[in-house]
Amino acid sequence: MSSAIFDGSHLLYRCRYAAEGSGILSSQGISFIFLRSLFKVLSSSQYEQAFVLWDDGLPAHRFTSGVDYKGDREVDLSEPKVLQKQAQIYLRGLLPYLGVISIGHKEAEADDLAFLLVNKLQGGTVISDDTDWYQCLINSDWSVYRKKKKKIHT
Repeated sequence: MSSAIFDGSHLLYRCRYAAEGSGILSSQGISFIFLRSLFKVLSSSQYEQAFVLWDDGLPAHRFTSGVDYKGDREVDLSEPKVLQKQAQIYLRGLLPYLGVISIGHKEAEADDLAFLLVNKLQGGTVISDDTDWYQCLINSDWSVYRKKKKKIHT
């Protein structure tokens, strides 16, 4: 069974900027671009199941290394960020009705969840432009598709 695993948080971030650049910056505009992007990939391939994974938290093990993990990031309370969060809430509720499994965990980032899934599922493609997702290539039945570069890594 071939699966597609999407980096939902990263895709949503890109869709926010696409909506802004297209003059449709709203939670509905961001959601529309997200769904269009998601189903464009799904319609062009023979995936039997699809997952969208979300960055819901920061894993505790990342802080034990002594590195100030993502400590240099400022809290973004701008209107575009608020609209992006509203779109995420909407999409997380909608995706299961469209046959897409939506997963997040308060103590994990999406790439950590993807790593767990590729070791449980039979094979497929993870879709993300985040290089952290290369950890999924440890399983030879999987590939990573970098949408921005239109390149598949195996």
